[in-house]
Amino acid sequence: MAGPFSQSGNGSCVTRFAEDPTPAILLGLTALSIAGIVYLHTRRTGSLIAILAILLITCLAVVAERVLLTERERIEAVIYGVAEAAEANNMSAVLAWIAPQSSEIRRLVQREMPRCQIERARILSKLSITLDENRSPLSAEVKFQGFLSGQWGRDHVNFGQISDVTVSLKKNNDSWLIIEAHGIDR
Repeated sequence: MAGPFSQSGNGSCVTRFAEDPTPAILLGLTALSIAGIVYLHTRRTGSLIAILAILLITCLAVVAERVLLTERERIEAVIYGVAEAAEANNMSAVLAWIAPQSSEIRRLVQREMPRCQIERARILSKLSITLDENRSPLSAEVKFQGFLSGQWGRDHVNFGQISDVTVSLKKNNDSWLIIEAHGIDR
C-alpha cells in the first residue's frame, strides 16, 4: 500500500507528460504515421485534416511541457539555484532560497560563506524527490550527492568534499523554500 509520499519517477501520467516531451512526441509520431498511411490509401480530406490536427496537438503538447512547471521541476530549480548561487559566492542569493524560520541553516550560511571562496558547487547524482502531497503546506525531501570545493580561511587552504545531502523543503505561496539540510558540515 502506498503511503502519503510520491517518489520521483512514480508520478501520474499527466505529471510525466508535463516533465518530459518525449511521450508526447512519440505518441504524435505514432498517430501521424497511422494518419499518413490512411491518407496514402484513401486520399480523403478528412485524413489530411487529421494529419494537420495531430501535428498541431503534438506541437502544443511540447510547448505546454516547456511552459508549465510541475512541483518537481520547481524543487529541482531550488536545488540547482542554491548550487549556482553558492558557486557564485552569492550569500544573499543562497539565503533567498532558505525559509526565514530556518534559523540554524541561515546561521550556518552566514557564518561559513564569508570564510571561504567556493570554486565548485555541483550536484553529482540524479535528484531523488519525495513529495508529500497530503501535507499543508506541501513539503518535499530531496536526496542527492553533492560536491563542494574551494579555498578556506585566510590561508586559502584548498578543500573538496563529496557528501550525501538530504534537503527538506516546504511550499510557500508559489515557491519552494529550504527548511532543513543534512549532509553539510556544520
